[in-house]
Amino acid sequence: MDKHQRHEEERFPGLSPIPDPETENPSSTTMIEEILDEFSKEANERKKRDAQHS
Repeated sequence: MDKHQRHEEERFPGLSPIPDPETENPSSTTMIEEILDEFSKEANERKKRDAQHS
């Protein structure tokens, strides 16, 4: 069974509109991990500043 529909191929040429669940896009995973790490560091810094001002 072909996953591609004609209108999807026109909107997204060359891309599979339905990702394969057996694979993982490492670039998006890395990006998410970096964002979480950055927000975690910012939260810890904010917590330390708030503790010093109390």
